[in-house]
Amino acid sequence: MAGLAWLALAFLAIPRVGSAQVFTPARAQSFDRGDRESRALLSNLRCAQGVANLRARGAFGPVDSLGRTGQCVVIDGKRIGVFLDADSLFTRVTRFAAVDFATRSRRTAPLDTAAILAVAKAELAGQMEGLKAYEDAKRQYSPFAFRFDGDSIEVWMIPEAVLLGQPLTVGGERGYIFSPDGRTLVRRIDDFGELRTIAAPDTGTVSISSHGRDVPTLTEFMLANALNEQGRMVSISTPWGQAVLVGTGASARWLQLTR
Repeated sequence: MAGLAWLALAFLAIPRVGSAQVFTPARAQSFDRGDRESRALLSNLRCAQGVANLRARGAFGPVDSLGRTGQCVVIDGKRIGVFLDADSLFTRVTRFAAVDFATRSRRTAPLDTAAILAVAKAELAGQMEGLKAYEDAKRQYSPFAFRFDGDSIEVWMIPEAVLLGQPLTVGGERGYIFSPDGRTLVRRIDDFGELRTIAAPDTGTVSISSHGRDVPTLTEFMLANALNEQGRMVSISTPWGQAVLVGTGASARWLQLTR
């Protein structure tokens, strides 16, 4: 509680500026969404890694008995790994298997394959949009696709350097936001040119200087949340002020300190 009290006092002591660079309600909403997007992607990443490792070890049967396309979905708050093959138009599955990530077992309950196919179709379309830049730069990446907030399908291309984590790296990502049916690309996010490493002290707070226009980028949020889960204090500085991550893990919350 002492740490929280100190931060609260610091928040009250810092003067607010009367320029355009302030933490407006619109920025607050965008900040919250970006933070939740990063947590969703981290969760998706762990599910994908875990299910892929189990698949490779034959935990779900022979590898060639499962579909070639992998996806992680959330059903009733649980992460489910899906393996499927589909026709060329992604209108029907030709092979399908689902596994419960928590129990490491096959799932037999029905799933909405149309919704899953929509995500797979969006993922392919998003990669086709961004692939050339990664190939030209000879930059390895991993794709992630998931439903978010019930209003979109998000496809992200994340550099392998960011995922490896040594040295700490942010930037270089591209994002594609699709309509819920996966048919319409409604927004592009391009931070491809912002790939860079972050200096981190052995102890104390890790400070990330954001390159985001209004709020931190997805990979900046990802690094902050990943470090927080490891017990590190993290702050992100932006043109309108500084944000400090208070608490640990899923219960961690951002405290905004405006300039």
